[in-house]
Amino acid sequence: MQLLKKTLTGAALATSLVLVSGVASAATYNVGELTKFTDVVVKPGIGGDDTFADTFKFSVGDKFKLNATLSEISAAGLPTILNLDALSGNLYKLVNGSWTAMNLGTSLSGSGVLSGSFSSGVLEAGQYRLNVSGILSGLFGGGYGLSLNANPVPEPSEYLMMLAGLGVIGFAVRRKRAQ
Repeated sequence: MQLLKKTLTGAALATSLVLVSGVASAATYNVGELTKFTDVVVKPGIGGDDTFADTFKFSVGDKFKLNATLSEISAAGLPTILNLDALSGNLYKLVNGSWTAMNLGTSLSGSGVLSGSFSSGVLEAGQYRLNVSGILSGLFGGGYGLSLNANPVPEPSEYLMMLAGLGVIGFAVRRKRAQ
């Protein structure tokens, strides 16, 4: 009876591993209007050449600067359990119904933990997507963490108000010294 249980358990585990390997393809995540966003994504699979291509869609209402960080998740001391052979990210903007590359992508490859980040210049309000892709090489797939942060860009009138405030403070300090 014990032998039958062990055999059935082993067969179920092998079947689940085979089923999991087919999952590593693509996923779409709708982030909504972006201010800050952090996510950890683990892609199941069996080592080999399983690839993935995830899409993170978001929109921004004002001018902004985007900061993005991609980092591979590794299993400490077990490099063959969760591992990626390549990790890349590319940013696109929706313009007149088609996606236009923003040329901000970072491509990472090599041994050890893969990680990288980029900051954009000033980007206009609109709909964007960040494509993240890679190759799973770990025994149980691989994973990565993604952090997106949209920082608003100050308007010129805000700088003018700040300079006017500094001028008033300077005038008050000078007047006080004169007394």
